[in-house]
Amino acid sequence: SDRYGATTRSVSNLVEVRPLEDVTISRLSNITVGLLQSAQEVDNVEEVMQVLVASTAVQVSNVNCTLAPFKKCQALNREECFAVNQTCGRCLSGYIDGMGTRKVDGNTPCFEPEVTCSDNALSGNETDIDCGSFDCLPCLLNQTCIKSTDCNSGYCSNDTKRCAINPAAPTCGEETCNGNGVCVLRDFEGAIVGASECEQVGIDAKPLCTRTCECFRNATTGRPAWYGSTCS
Repeated sequence: SDRYGATTRSVSNLVEVRPLEDVTISRLSNITVGLLQSAQEVDNVEEVMQVLVASTAVQVSNVNCTLAPFKKCQALNREECFAVNQTCGRCLSGYIDGMGTRKVDGNTPCFEPEVTCSDNALSGNETDIDCGSFDCLPCLLNQTCIKSTDCNSGYCSNDTKRCAINPAAPTCGEETCNGNGVCVLRDFEGAIVGASECEQVGIDAKPLCTRTCECFRNATTGRPAWYGSTCS
């Protein structure tokens, strides 16, 4: 005891933890449902959370990953073993399996999808069918895009995420390029210049740049799809 006459007594409890036998997902699910129903009947939110955490921990701890170590899964371009016994997780981001998906656990290799810009299907990193991304040619007007470089027009609308004509782009006088190209300002050496430079006037009272329509190219062949000063 101390000088105040207080005393303490040490008490220890021995807890024995035994492994669960024959635990299946079905059995674990039934146990979890029963515990949740009991907790909900007494409106005990804390107990509900405890049940969810405990059931998840039991499921994870019950998965045997000895034959699917992290390095093996990493070499297969897969996530680590987590939910299925002796099985690596799904394919890493940017990779697919032999079935063309990345959402299924497995022990087969995952690989980067083959670049195909002419299969008439949305594949690889394409933003629209057979166009967009750094792999394929730019997309045409109204096709889906992520950034401006995905578009033949050099502009991807932030609102619609579709290729469009930049509303802030210069105009070629009365010429609108017929919606088949964009107006580009160039100096007399051929370099692209801004609108402010184009507004300046030389000693002969002529603009210091030229305005020309640059026609869009065919998304498949890469060749100009329209021709002439108005892209008609």
